[in-house]
Amino acid sequence: MNIKLFNTLIIALLCIMSSCSLFRKTPEKTTTVISSPSPANTTIENTSTAKAEGQIQTINAEQFNKLLVLDEIQLVDVRTPEEFQTGHIKDAQNIDYNNEGFKSNISSLDKSKPVLVYCRSGKRSASAAEIMKELGFTKIVSLDGGMIAWEAANLPTSKE
Repeated sequence: MNIKLFNTLIIALLCIMSSCSLFRKTPEKTTTVISSPSPANTTIENTSTAKAEGQIQTINAEQFNKLLVLDEIQLVDVRTPEEFQTGHIKDAQNIDYNNEGFKSNISSLDKSKPVLVYCRSGKRSASAAEIMKELGFTKIVSLDGGMIAWEAANLPTSKE
Protein backbone atom coordinates (compact mmCIF):
# COMPACT_ATOMS: atom_id res chain seq x y z
CA MET A 1 0.00 0.00 0.00
CA ASN A 2 1.56 3.29 -0.95
CA ILE A 3 2.20 5.90 1.73
CA LYS A 4 -0.26 8.45 0.28
CA LEU A 5 -3.14 5.97 0.42
CA PHE A 6 -2.13 4.87 3.91
CA ASN A 7 -2.03 8.49 5.16
CA THR A 8 -5.40 9.20 3.55
CA LEU A 9 -6.91 6.18 5.31
CA ILE A 10 -5.46 7.25 8.67
CA ILE A 11 -6.78 10.81 8.23
CA ALA A 12 -10.21 9.49 7.24
CA LEU A 13 -10.26 7.25 10.30
CA LEU A 14 -9.23 10.14 12.56
CA CYS A 15 -11.94 12.32 11.06
CA ILE A 16 -14.59 9.67 11.56
CA MET A 17 -13.52 9.12 15.15
CA SER A 18 -13.43 12.88 15.80
CA SER A 19 -16.83 13.49 14.25
CA CYS A 20 -18.39 10.72 16.32
CA SER A 21 -17.33 12.45 19.51
CA LEU A 22 -18.61 15.78 18.18
CA PHE A 23 -22.16 14.45 18.14
CA ARG A 24 -22.26 13.18 21.73
CA LYS A 25 -24.72 15.00 23.95
CA THR A 26 -23.19 14.22 27.34
CA PRO A 27 -20.20 15.99 28.89
CA GLU A 28 -17.13 13.82 29.15
CA LYS A 29 -13.40 13.64 28.73
CA THR A 30 -12.30 11.03 26.24
CA THR A 31 -9.14 9.30 25.14
CA THR A 32 -9.37 7.30 21.95
CA VAL A 33 -6.62 4.99 20.76
CA ILE A 34 -6.63 4.30 17.06
CA SER A 35 -4.62 1.27 16.03
CA SER A 36 -2.87 1.29 12.71
CA PRO A 37 -0.78 -1.26 10.84
CA SER A 38 2.32 0.79 11.64
CA PRO A 39 4.27 0.04 14.82
CA ALA A 40 3.25 3.33 16.44
CA ASN A 41 -0.32 3.86 17.54
CA THR A 42 -1.92 7.27 17.26
CA THR A 43 -3.55 8.50 20.45
CA ILE A 44 -6.08 11.29 20.40
CA GLU A 45 -6.66 13.04 23.67
CA ASN A 46 -9.21 15.79 23.89
CA THR A 47 -10.99 17.75 26.51
CA SER A 48 -14.67 18.12 25.69
CA THR A 49 -17.42 20.27 27.05
CA ALA A 50 -20.86 19.36 25.76
CA LYS A 51 -24.40 20.64 26.01
CA ALA A 52 -27.34 20.15 23.69
CA GLU A 53 -26.35 23.16 21.59
CA GLY A 54 -22.82 22.12 20.76
CA GLN A 55 -19.48 20.74 21.76
CA ILE A 56 -15.96 22.10 22.03
CA GLN A 57 -12.95 19.88 21.48
CA THR A 58 -9.41 20.96 22.35
CA ILE A 59 -6.78 19.03 20.40
CA ASN A 60 -3.03 19.18 19.82
CA ALA A 61 -1.31 20.70 16.78
CA GLU A 62 -0.75 17.42 14.91
CA GLN A 63 -4.42 16.42 15.22
CA PHE A 64 -5.54 19.95 14.30
CA ASN A 65 -3.35 19.81 11.19
CA LYS A 66 -4.96 16.52 10.11
CA LEU A 67 -8.43 18.11 10.22
CA LEU A 68 -7.39 20.85 7.79
CA VAL A 69 -7.90 18.50 4.82
CA LEU A 70 -11.65 18.35 5.40
CA ASP A 71 -13.80 20.29 2.92
CA GLU A 72 -16.45 21.50 5.34
CA ILE A 73 -14.24 23.18 7.94
CA GLN A 74 -14.09 26.88 8.70
CA LEU A 75 -10.62 27.87 9.95
CA VAL A 76 -10.53 30.96 12.18
CA ASP A 77 -7.55 32.80 13.66
CA VAL A 78 -8.81 34.98 16.53
CA ARG A 79 -5.58 36.94 16.99
CA THR A 80 -5.19 40.61 16.12
CA PRO A 81 -4.59 41.55 12.47
CA GLU A 82 -0.99 42.44 13.39
CA GLU A 83 -0.40 38.99 14.87
CA PHE A 84 -2.11 37.37 11.88
CA GLN A 85 0.26 39.16 9.47
CA THR A 86 3.32 37.72 11.22
CA GLY A 87 2.24 34.22 10.15
CA HIS A 88 -0.91 32.12 10.30
CA ILE A 89 -2.23 28.73 9.25
CA LYS A 90 -2.89 28.68 5.50
CA ASP A 91 -6.49 29.52 4.48
CA ALA A 92 -7.40 30.87 7.92
CA GLN A 93 -9.69 33.85 8.16
CA ASN A 94 -8.82 36.46 10.76
CA ILE A 95 -11.65 37.38 13.14
CA ASP A 96 -10.09 39.37 15.99
CA TYR A 97 -11.39 38.22 19.38
CA ASN A 98 -10.50 41.59 20.92
CA ASN A 99 -12.52 43.53 18.32
CA GLU A 100 -15.84 44.88 19.61
CA GLY A 101 -17.56 43.36 16.57
CA PHE A 102 -16.29 39.85 17.30
CA LYS A 103 -19.70 38.33 18.03
CA SER A 104 -21.31 39.73 14.90
CA ASN A 105 -18.29 38.81 12.75
CA ILE A 106 -18.12 35.24 14.06
CA SER A 107 -21.91 34.90 13.63
CA SER A 108 -21.43 35.28 9.87
CA LEU A 109 -19.95 31.76 9.76
CA ASP A 110 -22.10 28.68 9.08
CA LYS A 111 -23.11 27.39 12.52
CA SER A 112 -23.76 23.88 11.23
CA LYS A 113 -20.23 23.38 9.85
CA PRO A 114 -17.18 22.58 11.98
CA VAL A 115 -15.11 25.57 13.08
CA LEU A 116 -11.41 25.14 13.82
CA VAL A 117 -10.22 28.06 15.95
CA TYR A 118 -6.81 29.13 17.22
CA CYS A 119 -4.88 32.06 18.67
CA ARG A 120 -1.33 32.59 19.96
CA SER A 121 -1.41 30.40 23.09
CA GLY A 122 -4.89 28.86 23.23
CA LYS A 123 -6.49 31.22 25.76
CA ARG A 124 -8.36 33.53 23.37
CA SER A 125 -9.44 30.62 21.17
CA ALA A 126 -10.85 28.81 24.23
CA SER A 127 -12.83 31.94 25.14
CA ALA A 128 -13.90 32.43 21.51
CA ALA A 129 -15.04 28.78 21.38
CA GLU A 130 -17.27 29.34 24.43
CA ILE A 131 -18.83 32.39 22.74
CA MET A 132 -19.38 30.39 19.54
CA LYS A 133 -21.06 27.66 21.56
CA GLU A 134 -23.36 30.25 23.16
CA LEU A 135 -24.15 31.59 19.67
CA GLY A 136 -25.31 28.14 18.53
CA PHE A 137 -22.27 26.68 16.77
CA THR A 138 -22.44 22.90 17.00
CA LYS A 139 -18.92 21.67 16.19
CA ILE A 140 -15.97 23.68 17.53
CA VAL A 141 -12.35 22.53 17.66
CA SER A 142 -9.77 24.64 19.49
CA LEU A 143 -6.01 24.31 18.99
CA ASP A 144 -4.39 23.50 22.34
CA GLY A 145 -1.40 25.79 22.80
CA GLY A 146 -2.29 27.92 19.76
CA MET A 147 0.35 29.10 17.27
CA ILE A 148 3.05 28.53 19.88
CA ALA A 149 2.29 24.78 19.82
CA TRP A 150 1.78 24.83 16.02
CA GLU A 151 5.21 26.33 15.42
CA ALA A 152 6.84 24.08 18.07
CA ALA A 153 5.51 21.11 16.04
CA ASN A 154 7.25 22.58 12.96
CA LEU A 155 3.96 22.85 11.07
CA PRO A 156 3.71 25.27 8.12
CA THR A 157 2.62 28.90 8.37
CA SER A 158 1.67 31.43 5.72
CA LYS A 159 2.00 35.20 5.42
CA GLU A 160 -0.37 35.49 2.45
